[in-house]
Amino acid sequence: MQNKNGITLISLIAVISIIICLSGIIFSVAVRGLSYADKLKCLNNQRQIYQIFLEYVEDNHDSIPFAKGLDEKDPSIISMKDALARYADTDAIFYCPSDPRLKDKEFEAEKPEALANGSYDWNAKYFRGKNFSQVENKGDIILLGDFRSGWHAHKRGFIDWILQTQAESPENRKINVIYADGHSGYVTEKEWQENLRKYSV
Repeated sequence: MQNKNGITLISLIAVISIIICLSGIIFSVAVRGLSYADKLKCLNNQRQIYQIFLEYVEDNHDSIPFAKGLDEKDPSIISMKDALARYADTDAIFYCPSDPRLKDKEFEAEKPEALANGSYDWNAKYFRGKNFSQVENKGDIILLGDFRSGWHAHKRGFIDWILQTQAESPENRKINVIYADGHSGYVTEKEWQENLRKYSV
C-alpha cells in the first residue's frame, strides 16, 4: 500500500521502530547517569563525614567517638551520626541518596531507629575508644562505608540488552568506602567484610 506521497506502511513502521529503539537507549543512558550522580553524591557525603570526624578528634584530644555500628543494638551507646551531628551543617550528609530504605515508607514507619542512624556504617569494633594518632596503617583500614552493597548498581535496561551487558552478581556489587587516611575506594562487600575481620580489635 502506498499513498500519494510515496510513504509505505512498512517504512512508517520502520521509522516508528527506530524512534522506539532510540527512546529506549536514551532512557537507559539517562537512568545510568542519575545512578552515577547519586554514587558521586554518596561519596561526597562520606568525605564530608570524614572531615567532621577529624574535627571531632581534634576537639576531643585525639579521641575517636565511642559510637556503635549500625547493626549494634546497645541503647547506651550513641551512633556515629549522633556523635558527629553537631559538626555537620545538615543531616543530609549522613544519608546516601541511593539508600532504598529512604524510599520505603513502610520500612520508615516500622523501623525509624534504623533510618535515624543514617546510611553509613563504620568499623566500630576497631576504632571505638582509640586515639586516632595511635592508629597505624590508616591507608589500609576502612573507616566507614555504605551500610549495604548494591545501592549503586544500575538496573539492566534496553541499552544493556543491546550491548549484552551482564547484571552484577551479588558478590560483585560494590560500595563506597573511606579509609582512615581519608582516601576513598569502591570495593565489594566481601572485600569490606575481610577488611573488618582483619582490623577488628
